[in-house]
Amino acid sequence: MKNYEISFENCTVTLSASFLRKASTLGTKEYHEMLQLRRDLPGFQFQKAEVEKKAASKYKNLTYKHMREYIAASFTKEAEAKAMLDQMEKVEALSKVQANPYKYVHDWFIKQFPECKRVQLAKNSEEESAT
Repeated sequence: MKNYEISFENCTVTLSASFLRKASTLGTKEYHEMLQLRRDLPGFQFQKAEVEKKAASKYKNLTYKHMREYIAASFTKEAEAKAMLDQMEKVEALSKVQANPYKYVHDWFIKQFPECKRVQLAKNSEEESAT
């Protein structure tokens, strides 16, 4: 949305916050534009646009430490867990040259353990319900 959005179906005009701020100053271009809108659309309701909030991360608190703990708990055989932890160390070393090292390791981890998504989501929803 630029400055405003007209919905003829709902008979509303949705205005951006910056447009409203500028329109509140007498004599500005936006002020005159607002007057014209009110003249042209007398039966319409004018409303401020709602800003969409970003959704909380699905992987809240997914640190390297938590990744290691998850790997250790995921394997029944200690040798398998050790092999995967060694692989994670190699990925961490490779990540040092990346633009975003954490994202590189994170993406590798999620690719290796897609079921972690469900575990993390369940854990996050439990934390939210507790608060």
